[in-house]
Amino acid sequence: MLINCPTFLIRDVSINTKIESKILRKEILLITIIKTMKRLILLTLLLCANFIYSQNNKTKSKVTSFVIESNNPEKLKDIKWRKIKRFFKLNDKNDSIKIAIKFKNDLNENSKTKTKLNNFEVEVKGQTFELNKMIGTAKNFTKEMLKNKIE
Repeated sequence: MLINCPTFLIRDVSINTKIESKILRKEILLITIIKTMKRLILLTLLLCANFIYSQNNKTKSKVTSFVIESNNPEKLKDIKWRKIKRFFKLNDKNDSIKIAIKFKNDLNENSKTKTKLNNFEVEVKGQTFELNKMIGTAKNFTKEMLKNKIE
């Protein structure tokens, strides 16, 4: 049988080879598409996870200094000293901080005592765990300055 129709066998093999090569190309193309889709899906999932994480991650901002400036001594008398603590509540205990109170005036004539109150600045430095002590020091010094004991 093989000898009688060798052309048929050759044709049959060539037809099968062409069909198999087309099928093989389609399979390779399909496998490549699937791999590419898997990579795209993985990349999309990673990007989504990154966006979700970044929205849930709250940044912690630290306050290192608190400064009050005024040219009116009455405003310095009305400082709410307890509210200063709120600004430093996100700091770590060992963070370095500064509290400064500044009064800027060339010459201010005080009508009651007739003494002149010049410019002054109170600056207290320390760490966050010393905040109460720092506020007390700034508060006491500011009160003394406002009583016009220093000319």
